[in-house]
Amino acid sequence: MELIDLSKATVLPGFVDAHTHVLLQGDITQEDYDAQLLKQSIPYRAILAARNAQIALATASQPCVTSKPKGAMYADVDVKHAINNGEVPGPHMQVSTRAMTPTGAYAPMAIPGKSAFPKVSSM
Repeated sequence: MELIDLSKATVLPGFVDAHTHVLLQGDITQEDYDAQLLKQSIPYRAILAARNAQIALATASQPCVTSKPKGAMYADVDVKHAINNGEVPGPHMQVSTRAMTPTGAYAPMAIPGKSAFPKVSSM
C-alpha cells in the first residue's frame, strides 16, 4: 500500500449528498415522472436505485440522504439494507421513507381524472 503524505494539504472527507431521490431516474420531465411511477414496478425501480447508489458511491457522495421513494413504498429502506449487508455497493444511506401530501397536490398527473384517489370533502 502506498502512503501519501498530506500533512501540508487540506483534505476534505467524502461529500454528503443531502437530498437525492435514488428511486427516480435522471433529471426527468413530468411525462417521465408519471411513466416511472405508474408503469415501472417497484422491484424494477429498486434495482435501478441500487445502481444509482453505486454511482453515488463512485462520485464520492458519502453518505447519501434519500428523500421520499416517490411511490415505491419502502424500497429505499430495502436498498439501504442491501448496501449495509454487503449485497450491493453503495454509500451509507439515511432514508426518509414514505411522504405525506394532500390529495391532488402532487404528481403523478397522468391518472385519468385522478379518480383513483379518494376525494376529501370539507365539513
